[in-house]
Order: sequence, then structure tokens, then C-alpha cells
Amino acid sequence: MCASYNRKDKLYERAKEEGYRSRAAYKLLELNKKYSILRPGMKVFDLGAWPGGWTQVAGVAVGERGIVVALDLVALEPLPEANVHLICGDAREQSNIDAALEIAGSRFDVVISDMSPKLTGIKEADQAGTVGCAELAQ
Repeated sequence: MCASYNRKDKLYERAKEEGYRSRAAYKLLELNKKYSILRPGMKVFDLGAWPGGWTQVAGVAVGERGIVVALDLVALEPLPEANVHLICGDAREQSNIDAALEIAGSRFDVVISDMSPKLTGIKEADQAGTVGCAELAQ
């Protein structure tokens, strides 16, 4: 890893000041601004949701009529939005997918995913893990 990498950079500080759980929130805000993937009333499934930056953005974007279900292996701290539902579990387990679909009441309009495998530093293993996460999100 580069010695000059600063995990707590300006974007991290900005996210904390603006109340986002992570700097990744800005990634989704930018994507949504460009492609309008999140609209009021949508049902959104957020895979790999911890710590919840994308979940926050999605919850606001879909509004009170929309639903966001966030799933991660790590439990998320609750969010104030009533339309956001949290599941702590593995996206590879059908029971968690079934629980998410039950909350949504039907299929999701969009699946968002910022999942990442635990990195090993071994290029081939890390690439395979990343591809596995992408395939899982399909």
C-alpha cells in the first residue's frame, strides 16, 4: 500500500460533516445524478451495505413511498428513515434474499451493490473474489 494513502481524507471529513456514514455516499450521489437510477417510489436492494452510506442516499432518493432493504454481513446501525429496512446476513443465503423480497412485497426495481471481498493481496484471489461479488449481485 502506498505510504501516502490517507483513509481520513477531505472527502471522509466532508462525509462526516454532512452526516453521511461513509465517503462512498458521494459515489452513489454522483451515479444517481448522471443516470437517475434511484427515483421516488422505487424498491431498492442494497447489497454489501455496511456502513450505510449508500443506504442513506437511497433512502432519501426513493422517498417515503419507496423502500430500501440493506443487507450485509455486518449489522448496520439503524437509520431514521422509516422506509429503510436492515438485514444482517449473507447475500449467498436464500433465506436472506427471501426476507428482503418479503419486506419489499414484490421484486426490486434496482439492486445496488458496493460489496467487496476481504482482500488478500494475492491478485488472482482478489480478482476472483471481486467477480464473485459482482455475479452474486446479478
